[in-house]
Amino acid sequence: MGGDWRRTPLRVGVREGLRPTSERVRETVFDWLGHLLGGMAGVRV
Repeated sequence: MGGDWRRTPLRVGVREGLRPTSERVRETVFDWLGHLLGGMAGVRV
């Protein structure tokens, strides 16, 4: 996320068995999304 929301943590519900994602995996996923969605003003996830 960028702009006004840059560095804003995403809220995630508490679920049994849910583990935090490593920083490296998270960075890779958002890099892929950035290339796929280039030029868009925002993404609703």
